Amino acid sequence: MLRVLIRIPGFLFLFMPASLYSQVDSSGKVCTASIEGRVLDEHDQTPLEYATIYILEVNKGTLSGETGFYIIEGICDGTYTFRITHLGCSPIEQKVVIKGKTIHHFYPEHHAELLNSIAIIRHKPAEQSTQQKNEVSIEKMEQSKGLSLGDALKNIPGVQTFNTGSTISKPVIHGLHSNRILILNNGIRQEGQQWGVEHAPEIDPFTAGKMAVIKGANSVRYGSDAIAGVILIDPKPLRDSAGINGELNLVGMSNGRGGTVSMYMDGNFRKLSPLSWRIQGTLKQSGNVSAPDYFLINTGVKEYNFSYTLLWKKPNYGAEVYYSQFNTTIGIFGASHIGNLSDLYAAFASKVPLETGGFSYAIGRPYQHSEHELFKARFFVNTGEKGKLSLIYARQYNLRYEYDKHSPLNDSLAALNRPDLQFEITTHTADLIWEHNPIKNISGTMGISAITQGNTYEGRALIPNFRNHSGGVFWIERWKKNKLEVEGGIRYDYKWMQVFKYAYTGNGK
Repeated sequence: MLRVLIRIPGFLFLFMPASLYSQVDSSGKVCTASIEGRVLDEHDQTPLEYATIYILEVNKGTLSGETGFYIIEGICDGTYTFRITHLGCSPIEQKVVIKGKTIHHFYPEHHAELLNSIAIIRHKPAEQSTQQKNEVSIEKMEQSKGLSLGDALKNIPGVQTFNTGSTISKPVIHGLHSNRILILNNGIRQEGQQWGVEHAPEIDPFTAGKMAVIKGANSVRYGSDAIAGVILIDPKPLRDSAGINGELNLVGMSNGRGGTVSMYMDGNFRKLSPLSWRIQGTLKQSGNVSAPDYFLINTGVKEYNFSYTLLWKKPNYGAEVYYSQFNTTIGIFGASHIGNLSDLYAAFASKVPLETGGFSYAIGRPYQHSEHELFKARFFVNTGEKGKLSLIYARQYNLRYEYDKHSPLNDSLAALNRPDLQFEITTHTADLIWEHNPIKNISGTMGISAITQGNTYEGRALIPNFRNHSGGVFWIERWKKNKLEVEGGIRYDYKWMQVFKYAYTGNGK
């Protein structure tokens, strides 16, 4: 299979002028004169970025760009006083005569020796190193773009996958999968229908800036679900400086004639610097995949996902809102459904599948459709010099339709094309976490967590309806001195579950 990835990064600066209006002369006519040029170091002509160019008489100005270039438009002819300021430079004031389109360069004196006054007064504590942690390298993440999350995680040592066809892949660690592996998507435990091998995690890999698997005492923070390990899917950090940047990924695959388009944009406003934002979206479609001599019918996939993030961050407090939606329709290879032993023996003896066909993007029975929504709100505040307190709330909604190969024999029911199985699960989680700074070589984390969950189904009896309520407390401490390091953690959980079944009353309810 040939796969082609085209990545188009983008980076834009927002030049925010101090005034957006144009001058008018004494007759009321809009002025059209302008001044442009560059701001350069007086000594070596190095461009000075982010220098402020300000006209005192009209209270109007702008900032220089990456090459030192600036432009101010909509001013009248005349003589003006310009004030130029830049970090590490002494402010300068100059009189400049403007007539029509004027070009003028400014040369402030940049004092490079000011950098010598920077001093590091404290080191941030390093990440806890006693835990086993393996990450997917940036190069491997780039190479796996356009593939499923499970295929991307295979780049981590010790992680394998369960594959159902060419499009469904779920991670396996030490022979364990599903509910024995905890996936944290942007810090939130992923909750969905995980009991089947064909139930892959509903996560868009393009949202990930980092993928890792962790073990050790720190895993007690996440509860008993982390028996095999914890998979971390974390997004890239948001911008913390003014500007806009983005990236466009185009992926093509020869087998299945598939294509994926994914894009994101990050931004931060100069006049509202605490606010950062991100929007992201992915579209994916492929048709029937092929073996050397034939196509595998009904193996197409359609997928569309999007997410957005807002972050308000001040030095001592902040808040974050995140929302994502994942939607996919996956065809199941029709010839994999065997009705009896005779068909199974015939399939083993045949050199080609019992059902074959040509290429198509159409998806018919059997297939599955799943949707997953995640909403997250996080609030954090620094508790003086002692540490940081965080409160995190999340809501997840997971919907799954599964369609058998054959429609109902009743024509009226078949016309409705209802799923044979429908699962819905809604999950609310809340976490209160306090991370304390080192106290005599000891640093740690403590917190409480709560979860409430409701699961319902329609169709054949398979997974019962249930309500799940659970809570836990944990405490993790780490002592480090010189080259010796010891880590320990404890956790207590309580779970209450109620299983119930809808009673058929005979009146359609």
